[in-house]
Amino acid sequence: MILTGEFDSSTNLAVLNWTAYAGPNLANYTVRWTQGVPHDDDNDVLVATLPPTNTSLETQDGVFTPGSIASFKVFVVLTSGGEAGSNPVTIQHP
Repeated sequence: MILTGEFDSSTNLAVLNWTAYAGPNLANYTVRWTQGVPHDDDNDVLVATLPPTNTSLETQDGVFTPGSIASFKVFVVLTSGGEAGSNPVTIQHP
């Protein structure tokens, strides 16, 4: 799974897109963020839990104010409870 993201100045939102998980037993995706760089898995904050059909999200979390920087990851959550994270993506509000 590959995560990409950018700041959309017209909506003031972080726009995240990821490739769909191709393996079996996908329960959902979770999107998490931390302030600054690098992404901190131990202190990340849940943005959303999304069904397996979603591969994108727009959010203000972490990038609400000008100059703010947030690092995002998307996690695959399996029906067994296991999970795996994507590459981190850093987005800055100009």
